Amino acid sequence: MVSSVRELETPSGWAPPRAVPALGLAAALLAFGLLLAAMGVTGLSGTNAVPSFSLSFVLMGTGLAAGAVPVLRRGFRRSGVRGVDLAKAGDGTPVLRIRQLRAVQLVGALMLLLFGGGALLLGAAQLAAGAIGGVVMLACGAALVGMPLVVLLRGAPLTEIRLDAHAVQLRGGGRWLTAAWDDVHHLFPVETRHQRLIVLDAHDIERRPEPFSWTTRAQRRRDAERIDVVTEHFGLDHVLLYHLLRFYHENPLARTELGSTTALQRVHEARFDVH
Repeated sequence: MVSSVRELETPSGWAPPRAVPALGLAAALLAFGLLLAAMGVTGLSGTNAVPSFSLSFVLMGTGLAAGAVPVLRRGFRRSGVRGVDLAKAGDGTPVLRIRQLRAVQLVGALMLLLFGGGALLLGAAQLAAGAIGGVVMLACGAALVGMPLVVLLRGAPLTEIRLDAHAVQLRGGGRWLTAAWDDVHHLFPVETRHQRLIVLDAHDIERRPEPFSWTTRAQRRRDAERIDVVTEHFGLDHVLLYHLLRFYHENPLARTELGSTTALQRVHEARFDVH
């Protein structure tokens, strides 16, 4: 029996978190971002200052410095159990819910707004100087700023996983994906350059888009075959989340406890042994 989240075995598909490289990259992002912002502030006070150009440096530098936060989150294991509770689905079914932390969502939105705002100002400065390339910057800036605004129009929903006795459900990326436990035939970890994923290969996945959402045809095809859980979205330790999903996938008899305090206690105790 495991008594601590940190004692859970990291699955072979993921490399263990590396604190030193994460600290180094976070420090570099913070230092370069602050330097860029300082250059913008200095430019604003100059005699020949171009306000929009200098202010774009301030915004982009601040956004770059904020990028140190997700880098640090990826480089360390999390020992606490955060963002996990009991809830009820729309039809009243009790579920175990794993939610994205609001702070994580806000940091991501802030970074997009800062980079987008900086790109808009930089594009405006370029157009004012007669550079046609400013149109590209304006388009990029508008796209970046538009992303968090679309999320706001949807009510700023948090990414979440809902588990009940019959199905696993993921909300995120502008859609709901639902698969019956019996239709999930394989669950495995995947690590990319920037994300750790838990992939649930399944058939008969129900896809329900949310308002003001848009996805590519390739994404819709992928949604029909698998559910990708991006572990960085959640406050729960990524290894704990993997063992949680694997436990209920491999132990059908235990699924009846989902939505009850027994399941919640199991998560807090990191107890995934089978008796």
